Amino acid sequence: MTTNQSFVISAPGRTKFVALLLPLLGYAGGIYAQSLPIPTVQKAAPAVKAPATAPARPATQAPGTGRTTNAPAVRGGLATPAGAAKPTTPAAAPRRATPGIPAGQRPAASGGRAGVAPTTKEINLPGGGAARFDRQGRITDLHKGLMNIHRSPDGVRTVRVKREADRVIVARGRDGYVQDRYVYRGREFIHRTYYVHGRAYDRFYNRYLYRGVYLEGYAPVLYYPSFYYGWAYAPWPAPVPYAWVWIGNPWAVYYGPYFTPFTLYPSPAFWLTDYLISASLAAEYQAQLDAANGAVPQAFAAAPAPIAPEVQQAIAIEVQRQIALENSEAQQLAQNAPPDPASGGLVRMLTDNTSHIFVAGTGLAVSDANGPCDLSPGDVLQLSPPNPSLSADTSAATLVVLASKPQECPRGDAVSVQLTDLQDMQNYMRETMDQGLADLRATAGKGGLPAIPQAAKGPAAPAPFAVAATPPDPNAASEIAQQVQAADQAEREAAGYGQAQLAAGHAPPLIPEQGPLKNGMTIDQVEAELGKPARSFEAANHGMIYIYKNPTMKITFKDGKAVDVQ
Repeated sequence: MTTNQSFVISAPGRTKFVALLLPLLGYAGGIYAQSLPIPTVQKAAPAVKAPATAPARPATQAPGTGRTTNAPAVRGGLATPAGAAKPTTPAAAPRRATPGIPAGQRPAASGGRAGVAPTTKEINLPGGGAARFDRQGRITDLHKGLMNIHRSPDGVRTVRVKREADRVIVARGRDGYVQDRYVYRGREFIHRTYYVHGRAYDRFYNRYLYRGVYLEGYAPVLYYPSFYYGWAYAPWPAPVPYAWVWIGNPWAVYYGPYFTPFTLYPSPAFWLTDYLISASLAAEYQAQLDAANGAVPQAFAAAPAPIAPEVQQAIAIEVQRQIALENSEAQQLAQNAPPDPASGGLVRMLTDNTSHIFVAGTGLAVSDANGPCDLSPGDVLQLSPPNPSLSADTSAATLVVLASKPQECPRGDAVSVQLTDLQDMQNYMRETMDQGLADLRATAGKGGLPAIPQAAKGPAAPAPFAVAATPPDPNAASEIAQQVQAADQAEREAAGYGQAQLAAGHAPPLIPEQGPLKNGMTIDQVEAELGKPARSFEAANHGMIYIYKNPTMKITFKDGKAVDVQ
């Protein structure tokens, strides 16, 4: 059997390996995913310099490959429409394919929340409910009746409402989905109707119980022939260059310091990795535009630390695992056996004693040792066994942040993530991977990508539970719009009342939430977190003092290290 390393970086023998693997996957009708060779993440490479921002070019297309199919680019529950024709653009700055990260190993901390996380005040609202305000008097969370609102550090709002009969409405920006439950052959499924920029789409999820928590695992509506999964899993005969359609788009320039695509792709998994990251960042940029009524997002106060090449490679290895799992489900479907949601979902990742990678598809509030912190789309986390949260018999797991942006949970941080949110992250990966597989089928043989073998071009098989489901909810758009209006009104009322309470001094004291700034940090480390101070001076017998205005802070240094943070 070919070694694990050959899946990732070694080029010799790839043609022979593909020839052997395709028949194996094509004819082993009863094969299960665990029998496929699933690579492991390997030794971390040295730190790399932040990539240069992509040069500005005319806006073209959000992520994808110029597809014209009806499938939207889903981002953790929210879709973005398919794109336009692909322009001719040069490849991005080279990224070196390097070995991955071993279980438990972290990169050096960088980025993270800009200074001490804003302290908050929680105020009870008249008529019931509560709102939490940050230091600047802005609402971060609001709970009223059946409505829950959360605003991430970039201002993007998520509204969630659970109504009667388990009907759920979620809105983010101007888009969202309506969710209902139904039963097919004795098994519960979730049917979501996404309404995105005037178009409706369906997504389906298996509902299952784990550790006392109901989880909703993504259920594909189409499964490809095993030959295609084998082709998508195996290395290409040689690494190929590829110029993405979105190079130079505003979102790509904005996130240029954070994400640079690979220049050479040794396998489809690497291509799908950049597809996955770009989809999340492009959709997040659009969500920020929507939240700000078209205003361009403000640039980062300090450039985010880039996603390291070894982290991108670790994502590619996880993508390979998910391809193998989907192939297993396709084999079960061919035998008229419904896929096991625990086998293809989060449970396997929590119990297989293997390190796994997750990519955030939505803004998410989590917590670390210092209190609440936020994640945003495109952040990367690693789950490594044994997991302390799970061993404590809780409904959360502990993950390490491998890549994040300023004002978020810092890189290297250990955060507690609810299992429901972790399942959503895996759903996001599988949803986007499926769209990438569809785009890859349409794009293969073009733009330098290898062609798909004839045996892998067979038609996809529809999942029976999706065929039996009702069409997209025709009222989804109006229900989401009504909920957005209700959320607007609730925020206006809460903001008026809460800020009056704050001004009158009737609110409870600030709730401290310690951020990543600590005594002992060097001046360079502090400036990496906060940027340059508004004012700095040397005080007799007190050393160097930095004054910041937003958030208001005073930091005293002696011998080049922080000794007092106020």
